[in-house]
This record gives sequence, C-alpha cells and structure tokens, in this order.
Amino acid sequence: MQHEVEQGECMASIGAANGYNWQTLWTHPQNATLKNLRKDPNVLFPGDIVFIPDKTLRLENCATDNSHKFMLKGVPETLRICLLDEFDHPMAGIGYVLQIGAESHEGKTDGNGELKENISPVATEAQLFIGKERRELKLSLGELDPLTEVSGIQARLANLGFDPGPVDGELGPRTQAALQDFQEQRDLEPTGTVDEKTIAALKERHGR
Repeated sequence: MQHEVEQGECMASIGAANGYNWQTLWTHPQNATLKNLRKDPNVLFPGDIVFIPDKTLRLENCATDNSHKFMLKGVPETLRICLLDEFDHPMAGIGYVLQIGAESHEGKTDGNGELKENISPVATEAQLFIGKERRELKLSLGELDPLTEVSGIQARLANLGFDPGPVDGELGPRTQAALQDFQEQRDLEPTGTVDEKTIAALKERHGR
C-alpha cells in the first residue's frame, strides 16, 4: 500500500506501525524517489508517500521442547540531543532526566554537551529536565521538517536559540531577521534570505 506521511512521522515510526524495520522500507526500490528527495529517513514532510510492501512469510526450523531467541531489528531508536549555553558552548557534564510517557532516563551530558538515549520509534513527545534547577524542555519527536521547507528552517533556527517566530512556513520579517542573525554568527553575508551556504551552515550547526 501507499502511506501518506503525516506531521510527526518518520521512517522509523512508519516502519514500527506496519511491522517493518525502517531500513527495509527506506531501501525499497519503490521508495527510491522519496529517498533521493529527502536524504534523511528521520526528516520527512507531510504529504510524502511511502510505499509499504506486502509482508512475506519467513519459516525457521526449530527443535521442539527447546527455548529459542529471535531478535527484532531496528527497535529501539536512538535520540541524540546536544545542549548549548547562551554563548553557544557545550553544556558538558550536566545532569538530565528524559521523561517519555512512563519511562524515565537519567544521565549526564558528555564532553560535547550531548545526550543519547534509546527510545521507542513511535514516541512523539518527551520532557527533558536539565540540571539541578530542572529546567524543562518539551520535545516534539519526529516533528522536524526538511531543510528544503521554510518550516524546517524556522524550526532549526528556533532550536539554535534564534527567534524566527511561529513555525508556519512563511518567510516573514521575523524569520528573515533570525536568518540574518544566524548568518552573521556563521560569518555569512546577512541577507536574510535562504541560499545554499545558509542551508549548509544550518545543517552543520543543527546536526540534520
């Protein structure tokens, strides 16, 4: 069947919902056009079409009266977040609590200010509590749009501490001003417009 992507979905969540490892779908020949367009299986756009093939039966020979283990590949997914302070420096060694539903993950960021946790591929929301003061960040998992879309640029600017206004897909004055601020920070010409150098810089700084 053909699945139309909705906001918040990625190949991992689509695969999990349909009983597939996301790599099986991503590398399927009938999804080649989508793969070439989006490049990243974790960043799709509403309206994208994902082909989902019929399942095939796989038989395994097993001895009776014995215990057998079967491994499901592709589960869980990995969530990676890099925390920076107001001076754009890594927040290294900071304690955190990541709450996803009833699951709680605790740890400290590494030397690069990064945290990494295994999560369910169908998780859509999380709460991140940072430091002793437990500063709270609400995370919308899978909501990031591609960099080819204005909404994707706005979301990345917001995540990096700039103020592009609402993530509405409109290249308005606030988004243009945020782009100028970002361009100045990255030693680019502050045009307030989207060009290849700005997109490349956003991808490098944001991570995807």
